[in-house]
Amino acid sequence: MAVDVINSLMVNFLVYSRRVLGVFESAIDEAKRTGEERIAVATLPIMGAFPELGVIRQASAIAPVFYVNDPIKNVELLSVGAEKMREFHGEDAIAKARTAFMEYLSIQSGDELVSPLFYGGFAFAPGNARSGVWQKWPDGLWVWPRWQWVKEGGRVNLIVSHLVNADSNAEDMFRDLQADLQKMALDQPPLQAVAAHSMQVAIEESTDANAWMRAVEDTVHDIKQGKYEKVVLARKLTLKADHDLDAIIGLAKLKSANPTNVSFYLAYADDVFVGSTPERLVETRNNQVAIDCLAGTAPRGQTDAEDDVVGKRLLESTKDLYEHRLVRTGILESVEGVAKVSAPNVPMLRKLTHVQHLYTPIRGELNQGKTLFDLVESLHPTPAVSGLPNELAKEAILEREGMDRGFYAGPIGWMDRDGNGTFVVALRSGLIHANKATLFAGAGIVSDSNAEAEWQETEWKFTPMKASLGIEPK
Repeated sequence: MAVDVINSLMVNFLVYSRRVLGVFESAIDEAKRTGEERIAVATLPIMGAFPELGVIRQASAIAPVFYVNDPIKNVELLSVGAEKMREFHGEDAIAKARTAFMEYLSIQSGDELVSPLFYGGFAFAPGNARSGVWQKWPDGLWVWPRWQWVKEGGRVNLIVSHLVNADSNAEDMFRDLQADLQKMALDQPPLQAVAAHSMQVAIEESTDANAWMRAVEDTVHDIKQGKYEKVVLARKLTLKADHDLDAIIGLAKLKSANPTNVSFYLAYADDVFVGSTPERLVETRNNQVAIDCLAGTAPRGQTDAEDDVVGKRLLESTKDLYEHRLVRTGILESVEGVAKVSAPNVPMLRKLTHVQHLYTPIRGELNQGKTLFDLVESLHPTPAVSGLPNELAKEAILEREGMDRGFYAGPIGWMDRDGNGTFVVALRSGLIHANKATLFAGAGIVSDSNAEAEWQETEWKFTPMKASLGIEPK
């Protein structure tokens, strides 16, 4: 039961009560001395398991909640509540988040053992009015969580943060945290029991196929006329269940079915944005840079032999190789002046559960004085989710998709106080509200794209989210 894990954590928390109170009292003294608020941070190396996913359901009462699992890096993160949360509007949302990050660092007080991991995300097109299912969402978020469980390798740390001022009382602050734990400790049924509950899920609404394929054909025509080199057109699919959807079950299924993807869950404004993306936009650690170039898609084969044939065909596909080369070139050009990077000339295959992609790893080093935020700002949106030329492609997307992408295909990430962190591209994802889920998928359009084939590609890309919510592939 999920409650057992939290009860264990409550015991660990009490064991460290003197240490936590000491950190709080020190921060209060600092606030009195400076006349400015501080955020007290206590790091607790705990001897217990990472919370089960079922805990997230109850933790949502202390929103926002952010969960991420990066199996390749062996990192798992659960953040609950917010001591500081900044919501940004406007096309400069990423730059505003950079400023907020620096402000956060200036008021930290307490442990230096492990850095809290700040997290946030941004819309695909900041500055454009949020609409449809994204109406309540801003252009960007940047959060300093109250509770954070961080698992790296086999080690789990619990990091607690609390805002203090000159009038704060350490014991009252400690009781606040205990009250949060009590909320998270409310009994929850095992995930298996919830998953076994019968639920009917049906497709309620989809982007009109004929209209979308006409948009593809119009875009191909414009590309041949020289207006664009590539445009990524996305569409949406709305699922409706006979009762509220359980995003935690969806997350658990996504993790299980996509063991190499980064699975994420962001609860905000009574919605849950959940997905399992194959694409890391950028990672920095000790000034080293890693970027994924992912473009060109084919399905997986039904047998190993068929899968090899499909993969070989993808590696030799003129259309897909051209699309991939555009994305690779676009990425390399966008980071000039921010980082020194290099990449192989020939892509390889990255095989996922339902599809396989052409993939090129791009590696390098940050330029002096540059940060992860500079990389995100220069990279987003990459040609893999927008197109080329970038500004013209974004205009075509806004004109022809007929929807707000919101945070779909936007960057979502986390970073520590030293600037080490990861941002992923929020693909293979959907927004869940009550009994409805709106899923998103896109395809890269180039000069020799075929509208029906591009529609089918989006169908493949919907498969992980549809399966996680109870609609299995036919």
